[in-house]
Amino acid sequence: MFLKYSKKLSLCALILFVNFPHLKAQNQTDNMGKEFLFSFLETHLPTVKVSFSISCRTAPNTIAIDAYPIPTLYFTIYRKDTVISFTSAAVTPNASNFINTNLRISSIKDISVYALNSSTKSSDIATVVPINNIPYNPHYYINSFKGDRGSGGNNSSEFSILAIDDSCYINIIPSADVTTFGGSINTSDQKDSTIYRLLRRNQLIYLQTTDSQSLAGSKIWNNKGCKRFVVFEGCKASRILTSDPTCSGVDHLFNQSRPIELQGKAYTTLPFQGLAKGYLVQIVAAENNTSLFIDGSFIKIMNEREVYIYNNTNNSSNCIRADKNISVVQLMKSGICNGSLIGNPCLMTVLPDDQLTQNVQFIAPTTIELSSSPAEFYIGLTCPKQNLKSIFINNLPIDSTKATITCNNNAFINIKILALTAYTIESSKGFLAYLYANGNNESYATELGGAFELNKAKLSVEPASNFSCDTFHTFTFKATSDSLAVYFWKFGDGSTQNGDSIVNKVYNKTGTFKLNLFVNYLNSDGCKADTFEKSITIFSRPYFTLGKDTSLCSGDYYTLAPFARPKSKFLWQNSSQYRSFNASNSGLFYLTVTDSNKCTYTDSINLKFINCDTNSIKIPNVFTPGTLDELNDYLEAEFTGYNKLTGIIYNRWGVVVYRFNYPEDSYWDGNLHNQVGSPCPAGTYYYIYKFTNSKTNLIKEVNGTVQLIR
Repeated sequence: MFLKYSKKLSLCALILFVNFPHLKAQNQTDNMGKEFLFSFLETHLPTVKVSFSISCRTAPNTIAIDAYPIPTLYFTIYRKDTVISFTSAAVTPNASNFINTNLRISSIKDISVYALNSSTKSSDIATVVPINNIPYNPHYYINSFKGDRGSGGNNSSEFSILAIDDSCYINIIPSADVTTFGGSINTSDQKDSTIYRLLRRNQLIYLQTTDSQSLAGSKIWNNKGCKRFVVFEGCKASRILTSDPTCSGVDHLFNQSRPIELQGKAYTTLPFQGLAKGYLVQIVAAENNTSLFIDGSFIKIMNEREVYIYNNTNNSSNCIRADKNISVVQLMKSGICNGSLIGNPCLMTVLPDDQLTQNVQFIAPTTIELSSSPAEFYIGLTCPKQNLKSIFINNLPIDSTKATITCNNNAFINIKILALTAYTIESSKGFLAYLYANGNNESYATELGGAFELNKAKLSVEPASNFSCDTFHTFTFKATSDSLAVYFWKFGDGSTQNGDSIVNKVYNKTGTFKLNLFVNYLNSDGCKADTFEKSITIFSRPYFTLGKDTSLCSGDYYTLAPFARPKSKFLWQNSSQYRSFNASNSGLFYLTVTDSNKCTYTDSINLKFINCDTNSIKIPNVFTPGTLDELNDYLEAEFTGYNKLTGIIYNRWGVVVYRFNYPEDSYWDGNLHNQVGSPCPAGTYYYIYKFTNSKTNLIKEVNGTVQLIR
């Protein structure tokens, strides 16, 4: 199924798909794209290295990196996976050139991009979402973490905003007092007040807290026109679990914020391998009166921008559920908490359970601390447990026996991998994937792959097909939207319907019809209504007949050869694919014909082959009605094995002189229609007899001549 759009996809647009799950659905998208806009965030130590881990499905490929004021850098990629790195030792560019500036990576072919910012014993990584996957007028709820003042300096919570489109009227309600990057604190830029900024295309603003407050729960949106922008969230340095004095390690946090339109209501967290004291989960609500549940237990009612932190202390998996979309991130605790120097704080988006993907490609980048032992690199997978056996990594099945079953029939597994090695994860049923690395006082973590639908409204077709082989088939079109919407349907056959979100439609003739759906949003936030077009095709089935059930004599054969359309495929009951079939034994014979439109029709016939040797028929060839000897006065057949007989007698001019039915009557007396006084003249007469055995359905037709002598 393919769709035509009247303009680019937007937040206000309606997704049209045919009742698929979140697995390669019509408007489903993942982290692959051709253009990426992002920024690194400020760290608490001088940046020594930035890396771009890039995967493409086909190579060679050309990559361009723009980081104003650095001139455009071009790279030719000869492998499907590669890492591009810059260090402070390089003359131009060096790592510091990439901090707090807008970065754009573009490619000739689809790629995925993972951006890593590294300082001494401090790093974190972010999965960068392609520009085309960002909805129009997105709403962001920051899910970063507070900074750690105890490690010295102002290690602020922070985020950046970059405009994809021109003239973005950005509104910000911060959850803490903020300062814009490079500027002084503004008295108006205080906690819970609304900040306005106008951003032009590619322009960036950067905000930090004034102290170690957290910016989690800050709201960002556009309020004029239909615009797109991206947000990156994190912290200069965080200790994560400040209430536990053993968790003294600090690290930089860096993540791309996913707009709430790309979030979900159900999540399964991933325990980090070897960190026995668990992790933190931080949840931000996007709407008032949001009911939150963890592992089936009701936690609380959350309001918009409210933040809830859950401390997992046993490194188990948690099932997080809500009745409205929420943002969920997972924060790694310092390895010191677990009696080890392996691991440090890092920030990772948790993907909604229903955003399963089928294919992920990546390569794990390294830093100074993560380039040698005791560094460890892991793939983390979560999925419904029945999907485990369908997952392959580099064409090898995973060992599903090592997976752990969690709540709600889900499972997770952590698999140790090698750095700087290309990996492809594939599954026909779907999975969610994460990448994380632990080293000497250093860690990073990010989501690898999930697939999501770009917009907040859907159309499904039931049954799940855009064509039918019957003119009496009923299509059910269902439209749903998170926003108030008015629907207008044009079915393509001259009929229309207005206002209903669920319509039933029967196309009573064959042909191809263009279904158009017009969606107008009552609260469009400046986004125009979209028009969607979908083709509905009605074919006719390849009807045929094999005939009526019948009986035949043993030793004969019966040829079944129905008429069918050209280019049709035949499938008989014995898997034969010939156009005809010769039957010589009793049984039920059936044929399925599939035409070039993939429409099918099946018919059957029951044949009985019986021993005809037990049946006998004797018909005289002469009779003498009206003679004085009173012998042979009637033309009468002698037969056995039949209980019905019909007969017709003709004269030599083809005129019927008598018809009879046995057992009512069974003979001709030589008179016209057996009427006394109407004798037929002597001569040759012709007969057609039909003998029937009603029990076996055996039918025998006999024709011949008889001589009438007077």
